Amino acid sequence: MVMKYIRFIFREIKSSKARFFAIAAIFALGVGFYSGLGSTMPVMKKSMDSYADSYNLYDIKLLSEYGFEGSDLDSILSAENVANAVPSKSADVLTDGTALRLMSLTDGINGVRLLEGRMPQNPGECVLGRNKMSGNLAQIGETITLSDENDKDTLSMFKTRSFTVVGIAESPVFPSVQRGAASVGQGALHHYAYIAESDFDTDYYTEVYAVLDGAENLQLYTQEYEELAMNAADALENSPLAGVQLERVRAKAQTELEKARAEYESEKS
Repeated sequence: MVMKYIRFIFREIKSSKARFFAIAAIFALGVGFYSGLGSTMPVMKKSMDSYADSYNLYDIKLLSEYGFEGSDLDSILSAENVANAVPSKSADVLTDGTALRLMSLTDGINGVRLLEGRMPQNPGECVLGRNKMSGNLAQIGETITLSDENDKDTLSMFKTRSFTVVGIAESPVFPSVQRGAASVGQGALHHYAYIAESDFDTDYYTEVYAVLDGAENLQLYTQEYEELAMNAADALENSPLAGVQLERVRAKAQTELEKARAEYESEKS
């Protein structure tokens, strides 16, 4: 019975070879596409992990409404699984109506890939991030000027309002053509640039980038990596850092209050 059925199948194939090969080709294409799609996600994750490791991309970014001081690094480095931490300064600004993020260079974390020109060496120089979607904001040798649309507090963060583009680069902080949100303009960030830390006129840092111990041995987007990052984030949130910053703000406010009170008493008498 089985042999008869097999002979029947071969007879059907011989009688309609074109239809058989067409159906077989359709199945082969389907299997090929399914296999390709199934392997896409693991390959993309592995590629992103290799990219992050090659530029030593940060694992955790710390932000604070009070800002950070150099002494805060001790509390951060003492937290669980924190291998290295580097402070940075940044601000979103407007230049001709375009949202631009100016950032200080971080040594040892978030390596920058220089594509053209050179890195900033003198005050008032910047290396501009390449924008594949809308084109670069400016070319090497041109000047980027912070517009009057910026508020006074933003402009006061810088020692100069003009920066000469000396290089074009790519940053692992912005792996996508989408730059994310901005605090100025219409809420979308269009461009970014790196400047020397000395071009900022602030005595505090706006963020700290941290690298976790053992993260380089784990692949991004895995449960093991997520658990490592979550444990480190919890440890940082529960560290004495927040209390230290709060006391610093209170002490500064108290000093200003006593100064104002002394001036008032002096004028009163």
